Amino acid sequence: GYAMRFATVLAAVAMTMPWGWSHAQTRGDESVLRALWSDPGASEGLFAAFTLRQLPFAQIAEFVTDLVERCGDLETVTVADRPGRYTLQTARCELPAKLARAHSGEIVSLWFGAPARHDASLDEVLDALKRFDGMVSYAVFENGDLIAGHAQDEPLAVGSAFKLIVLAALHERIEAGEACWADVLTLSARHVSLPAGRLRDMPPGSPLTLHTLAALMISESDNTATDVLIDFIGQDRLEALSGLSPFLTTREFFHLKSDPELYARYAQADSAARRELLAALSDRPLPHVDQVLRPLQPHAQWRIPTAALCAWMEKVAELGLTQINSGPLDKSRWLRVSFKAGGELGVLNLTTSVRDGDGGEFCVSATWNAARAFDPEPLVERYATLFPSLSDRPR
Repeated sequence: GYAMRFATVLAAVAMTMPWGWSHAQTRGDESVLRALWSDPGASEGLFAAFTLRQLPFAQIAEFVTDLVERCGDLETVTVADRPGRYTLQTARCELPAKLARAHSGEIVSLWFGAPARHDASLDEVLDALKRFDGMVSYAVFENGDLIAGHAQDEPLAVGSAFKLIVLAALHERIEAGEACWADVLTLSARHVSLPAGRLRDMPPGSPLTLHTLAALMISESDNTATDVLIDFIGQDRLEALSGLSPFLTTREFFHLKSDPELYARYAQADSAARRELLAALSDRPLPHVDQVLRPLQPHAQWRIPTAALCAWMEKVAELGLTQINSGPLDKSRWLRVSFKAGGELGVLNLTTSVRDGDGGEFCVSATWNAARAFDPEPLVERYATLFPSLSDRPR
């Protein structure tokens, strides 16, 4: 699955620090952030020596300088949903930040989210979403009504965003009384898949609740958790719900990506022949990660329109496990943020449902496909900018 790369300045080294650290320095945190923003290149003294051994100061300064040049002067720093989390308003942007400092005051952990431009209209942002050398689809819904779209009914490759369908199917079974979140499944060797995810390192036979599996599948895009749940729900059931046939497991996806000859046969086969090819994979060892780093193979993917992804998201957006990872959005602006992303080489999807303080609900799903690898960061930034544009526009 696609992991958000944009936001990380420093790894979360605070958990391994040899000294204590504190969030209870709100006034001091603001002055530190202002000092860093006003002169990134001269701020080395703000950071703990241990932290700079994890990431050289030159990289930090370059990253922050780039943010400052794009966003302009820092205007306000507001405490967000909990201590240590802030919303920064600059001349041109709004962006979330997280800051942890040692008791002595030095920065031990620092994070900035994707900057959302607040000096752009909704039409300008939508136009920017389309500026991409490849295929683009997006859908914007307000209270269930489509208010903007571009190729929103076109099925494009969406990577791990397909896991919203798995979650919706699981939720349906639980709502029907056929299962409950506390039910326990057993991890089998046949479920183990490639990253993302931590469950691949758990020993076979490990007991895992449906809730734990679903939370890891959505918040961390854990592929092994996903395949356990696909096995539990049944690929036939998922095919009937989604119209995707065959409905691939992540392990099957990686096998197809890693073997050009197998992929060529699969691409030319009908649905029945594809099932036979997939059935023969059950005894194959997992490929190495390096073998799957190939550009988009359109027949080895989950192809879902953005309008449909918003429909799937709305079925599960109230579940707390969809709100663990808010992606590139600033949580403090919204009452609820439910998020799932997907991506690989040549693929990026971002799907988010939000509720504002006025009772408005928005869902935005955007997909980009290309026959080559591309940098997702500018697309993530444009996407994040959509949300302030939505909440601030007159109604």
